[in-house]
Amino acid sequence: MGPEGVSMDPAFGINDGDTTAVASRVLTLGGRGGEPAILHRFEDPETRIFRTFRFERNASVSTNAHALEALALMPDYPDRQEVWIGS
Repeated sequence: MGPEGVSMDPAFGINDGDTTAVASRVLTLGGRGGEPAILHRFEDPETRIFRTFRFERNASVSTNAHALEALALMPDYPDRQEVWIGS
């Protein structure tokens, strides 16, 4: 996982919020510590929901579920409680 997230495959090159959230959770559970800032890239600051891709029209239920699962393991996520309430 790079600093911008996880892509479906290195040749595709577009980072995916859903895959990044799942990878963050797995790495955190495995003791590798997911970096909260990586998920913050996919959070819409106005709606406090997570998007799969930056300019996605509709929010993905699975992306939000996976991001919230990862956040449960990341107490250092900025405004974590507000994100939980707003989701």
